[in-house]
Amino acid sequence: MSFPGYDTQICLVSEQTLPNYLGACLSEPMPRVVHLVVTDRMKEKADILEQALKLKGCKVKQHSIPTAGHNEVFDCLCAIDSGVQGPLAINVTGGTKIMALMAVEWANLSEHENFTFYVDTQQGQILQLGRAVKTYAISCNLSVAEILFAGSGHTIANKDKEPVSMERHILLKELLELFLREQRILRLFNQKAADAKKILCASWPQELTFEEAMRIAAQLNMVKLSLKDITYVSEDARKWCNGGWLEEYVKSVLANMRGKKLIDDYAANIELDYRNHIKGAQKDAVQNEIDAAFSKNNQLYLIECKTSDLTKEGKFVSKAAEAIFKLNTLRRDLGGAFGRGMIVSVFEPREEDKERARELGLRLVFGTRLLGLEKEISQWISN
Repeated sequence: MSFPGYDTQICLVSEQTLPNYLGACLSEPMPRVVHLVVTDRMKEKADILEQALKLKGCKVKQHSIPTAGHNEVFDCLCAIDSGVQGPLAINVTGGTKIMALMAVEWANLSEHENFTFYVDTQQGQILQLGRAVKTYAISCNLSVAEILFAGSGHTIANKDKEPVSMERHILLKELLELFLREQRILRLFNQKAADAKKILCASWPQELTFEEAMRIAAQLNMVKLSLKDITYVSEDARKWCNGGWLEEYVKSVLANMRGKKLIDDYAANIELDYRNHIKGAQKDAVQNEIDAAFSKNNQLYLIECKTSDLTKEGKFVSKAAEAIFKLNTLRRDLGGAFGRGMIVSVFEPREEDKERARELGLRLVFGTRLLGLEKEISQWISN
């Protein structure tokens, strides 16, 4: 059963913009005009939603109320209703609880025919509210780019578009297996790449297993080897040897999962543009790079890749604690209440860092579990 569309739709704006965005995009036809009821505190979120809906062809009108009080909400809805000809739809998913309750009360008292609904993104359905509750399946799956734009106002400035062949995936997995067996070789692999910054050249250490790791890197066209030196073919290749190989491994797993339709979309090595198109928006305080991301059922999943020893100290705390703080901030700011985060690492974090990740709802995948990353991600989604 398709979700019926009305020429006019009213939305209550809150921190979570995606339910309002989905409510407009899923109706058939889409609304011609969307009215946004906005408190002063939600002005920036309303601007993000307005820009996303305009790209879909909707005309958007914002209606400001100072607070989410009973009278303000009710009077605002009455004012919108007075200028509307014919029936309308009202999405009561957003706003505060008081705003939603007042919207339902107003809809019940309104003389106009209206369609009152709630978008349940967790259950993947839209509920029509009234005497007889009807449900409609959420029939679209948003891309990573669309979730970022409609959810947080960011656009993707750049991302890794290169496909990963099966041959490369096999070699990446071989490199991972080597580092899992010999973590000291991974430390040395990182150190040599770090030492080669600017000069793109490093000397050979006396380690046979390290030569095996470099042989794989050479097969992947990242280094050129001689009897005396290791030459990184470019600065990007040097960065790849200093952690980028794990990001490519994760990308290859996500690409395979996309092919199997286990996820809806994915992107890797994402660089974000700040919300320059949002009037008055301030530059974000969060890091604007994402190692990997994917979408499933209109939720955003972020993955942070770490090849350094997570037990080592950073500026103030352990490397794991730094990664957890960064990922939690990204997950909250980019994915909202339903954003998810995972850290993948060869090295095992400290117990206190594992506990902190559990408290924040972040998933840690480390050690040999990386070899079964597709299974780990599938379980993560289902949970």
